[in-house]
Amino acid sequence: MKKLFVIVGLGLFVWEAGAQVELPEAFRNNLKRAAAGPHSSLSGQFVIYEPSDAFLRPIPLDGAARSNYVRVEAPFLAVTCERVKKALLAELQASDHWRGKISVSLHRARSLDEMVVIGTSQSGTDWSYYMDMPDTLEPSRLVSAVVNVLLLEMANRNSDRSAEIPTWLAEGLARQLIRSSAVPLVLDQPAPGRAGIGASFLQSEGVRRDPLATANDELRAHPPLSLDELTWPADGQLAGEAGESYRSSAQLFVHELIQLDQGRACLRNMVEQLARHLNWQMAFLDAFKSHFSTQLELEKWWDLRLVTFTGRDLAQTWPAAESWDKLDEIILPAVEVRTAINQLPLRTQLNLQAIIREWDFAQQAGVLAQKIQQLFVLRMHVSQDLVSLVDDYRQVLDAYMKQRAKSGTGRRAIMGLDKIARETIAQLDTLDARREELRPVQQSVQSADANIVLTH
Repeated sequence: MKKLFVIVGLGLFVWEAGAQVELPEAFRNNLKRAAAGPHSSLSGQFVIYEPSDAFLRPIPLDGAARSNYVRVEAPFLAVTCERVKKALLAELQASDHWRGKISVSLHRARSLDEMVVIGTSQSGTDWSYYMDMPDTLEPSRLVSAVVNVLLLEMANRNSDRSAEIPTWLAEGLARQLIRSSAVPLVLDQPAPGRAGIGASFLQSEGVRRDPLATANDELRAHPPLSLDELTWPADGQLAGEAGESYRSSAQLFVHELIQLDQGRACLRNMVEQLARHLNWQMAFLDAFKSHFSTQLELEKWWDLRLVTFTGRDLAQTWPAAESWDKLDEIILPAVEVRTAINQLPLRTQLNLQAIIREWDFAQQAGVLAQKIQQLFVLRMHVSQDLVSLVDDYRQVLDAYMKQRAKSGTGRRAIMGLDKIARETIAQLDTLDARREELRPVQQSVQSADANIVLTH
């Protein structure tokens, strides 16, 4: 037994951004938990042990925490682990030839950000795996931890050294499974007063039509990560908004690799080779050699995929000040207005609301169509803090034009404010207010000075 704990201690690591620590005491009570009666999963690969400290009160869940965290119980966890495994095998188009048993020890959570600990023990080329898991955690972290240990078990088969699973692979696959699964992956105890088993909010909506929809929204609001950033996540990179950005980029990276010719086969091959190489890059290039001969080729490919997916070339974005100026030029276009038939036109600025309110549609159509196209081009170069705002302006104008065409008013000149015009003007007023809230102080001063000049 002493030898076993030495091996386990050397094989332990904290599953959190690749950080490694020795924590053998995390599994001291395995034998006590076994006596309490373990719960085996359907395939027999997972064995779940009840908390030995179950006499302690569970950590309280109030407000948002009640909907963002799950209470993990051994019988439900056994089902969750099997569902995650089934989804992972389906995504990789792999068969279930598991060799290493995975023991999961539950304990009462001490905090909501407590880490999941994964450990290994080795006897020649045979491996056993251990997870020490708090009984209260976020469903996404639960799925990520199970995916990580499953990938580790796949990589270590027939190997005398343990593989290192890249963070982007575990996180990217976990997010892909969560967004594409046809059934709830995570089960928890039912809500108070309701019988039956609860399903995690992650998949309560059923099948998602586009697994990348959330990633698309996330990467519109925050810059996607480079390959170096995916490879070496910084401290805190997996928490909060930064964590969502990391997982969205990782999911996109995994998804795009799978879309390559024989992409799933290449990804399976990479996992199988991880234990044979000192780093994932060598295993990757060996497995994907039909697509990438060097790391530089992979980086260029990823940069191109980001441009295609986000519609933006991050290497050619404008500075913030220039981006604001360009947006103002589009939102406040300069137009020529005649005050009388026999007078020369005056050049002034009108906002989009004035054009919709005061011009008939035959006059509006050409200007607004031009604005939609200008906003589309602007999105490719504008600074990241303005991407979402530019998209929203374009979507409001595009919806207005489509509603006009659908209603039949797009083919004739109309005057006055109908329902379509009133709703569009209200939406533009909201966007203008948001634009001023986001505007940097220096830009606000310059904008005010420009308005003073125009009114004199």
